[in-house]
Amino acid sequence: MMAKMVFAAGTSHTPMLLAADETLPRFAETDQKMKHRDKEGRPVTYGDLLEKADPKLAHLVAPENLVARQNVARAAARRLRDALNAAALDALIVFGDDQNESYLEDCRPTFAIYCGDTIRNGNAQHRTYSGLPDWYICNRAAFFEPVVPRDYPVDAALALHLIERLSEAEFDLAASKSLRAGEGEGHARRRSRSCRCSSIPIFRPTSRARAAATSSARRCAGRSRRTLLMCGSACWPREA
Repeated sequence: MMAKMVFAAGTSHTPMLLAADETLPRFAETDQKMKHRDKEGRPVTYGDLLEKADPKLAHLVAPENLVARQNVARAAARRLRDALNAAALDALIVFGDDQNESYLEDCRPTFAIYCGDTIRNGNAQHRTYSGLPDWYICNRAAFFEPVVPRDYPVDAALALHLIERLSEAEFDLAASKSLRAGEGEGHARRRSRSCRCSSIPIFRPTSRARAAATSSARRCAGRSRRTLLMCGSACWPREA
């Protein structure tokens, strides 16, 4: 019996989803200092993006509207958590970006599939974020374990199957079985931790870091997203 895909979902994983109401307006402080890229991947400043922003959207980020919009997002996150658990999955394939967490400048693949037996979620910030303000660090703390690091199960056999099948289909993949010493998984996978099943993390460099680690549009055009999933998991000879 072949595997069946029975659930799919997408969500933002911004720290704003974890933010306390009083800190919501303060994200402009850190946004102004971060490096940004436009939709074409060109380096731009916060001011450049602000200048191009549609003025009709200004009311959405007005302080009086931020909490109301945040509560809508919080409710949606709860619905996603409940739906994920109700699906009773055997395995969950998690796509997430990596922001200088698991992969640094010494090795930054286009895609990487984690294939260890377990993956650790830490209880401390990644070194990349150590210089951020205390209020920002406090918001991000919800991505991590509250007291001590914890190892979560990974469906390593399915991960290896994905690597083999997708490599045959000419996807440019990297694989890893462990994380750097003292480091836990990146923030993007933390959202899946309410699921009571094994997971397979698939990493993608963040837009700020992937300029030199991205397949060309010409190469990507010949490989559809449908192939990425169907070639990999639907050919797995077990129901999942």
